[in-house]
Amino acid sequence: MVAVKSLVCHRDIEIALRCFPTLMRACQQPVDLVLHDDGTLTADDRERLRAVLPGVSFVEAKEADVVMEEKLKNYPWSAAFRTRNVLARKLLDVSLMSELPFCFSDSDICYIRPFSGFPETAALVFTYSNLEAYSIRPWHVGRSVAMPSRVNTGMMYVREFDLDFIEWFLSRRELQSVLRRMPFWAEQTAWAALG
Repeated sequence: MVAVKSLVCHRDIEIALRCFPTLMRACQQPVDLVLHDDGTLTADDRERLRAVLPGVSFVEAKEADVVMEEKLKNYPWSAAFRTRNVLARKLLDVSLMSELPFCFSDSDICYIRPFSGFPETAALVFTYSNLEAYSIRPWHVGRSVAMPSRVNTGMMYVREFDLDFIEWFLSRRELQSVLRRMPFWAEQTAWAALG
């Protein structure tokens, strides 16, 4: 069975209702789908998702808040990032509340081709992007972080997650303003740096 996690929101429920069934059909192994609520899902949203995704389970935002407060109590930069950026739930909540390894899929990916299996030795596997979609530029981190090229975190396989590295990365003074200036890419930037 493949553990697949995702972060979902009320705003994108219609596309999630169309895309998640394609994931279930394309994966050549049984899927254990767990959806993390970003705090905006309604009871109706959950019922609609259950209707098209039998066996789906949910991690409610309030439940995650309690768990994550404890997990991040010694990680102030990560905790602050989580309060400022809803996509931090994708980076932190999903990773720290899941058993490794797991797959992650954004709710807006339509799967066309069948797939199965992941490399047994890779710590992280990302999909390829046709652009460099990061909050930072190479000169923001110098030689301290080697950023991989053209990472897309819409679909990824996570075998390892290093919260100490994420905390160090988010605490870098030279990154603070750029991560805030381009928050929509901050989570992807942190994943790429971890990779």
